[in-house]
Amino acid sequence: MSNAAGDADATAIFKQQMNERCVYEKEQSEKNIDQIFDNAIEIGEGHPKAQKAIVSTTDVIFNLFRTISEKLDIFTTKVLTDTVTWIKNSFADIKSTFNNFSGWIQGWFTN
Repeated sequence: MSNAAGDADATAIFKQQMNERCVYEKEQSEKNIDQIFDNAIEIGEGHPKAQKAIVSTTDVIFNLFRTISEKLDIFTTKVLTDTVTWIKNSFADIKSTFNNFSGWIQGWFTN
């Protein structure tokens, strides 16, 4: 399986699309993170005695998010790799099946 027979333009377009998606996702994540911390600050300003607990809680939560993100990276890479392998194998299996079927049909007319 390849992209348009290895076409450099197709690869450049793919990279551009992926980079644009990456920028978009980073922007969305940054907005979400900013909102979480803005809310935590607002809550902490209203509850000064809870500020240390709020800082500790956000540390624990964001350490968990980073760990999940690292695991998601590994999972996503595996899914993408497995998908490409499956597609490659599927095309080979389909081609083989049709070749066998073609040979079988040709056998009807050559005997």
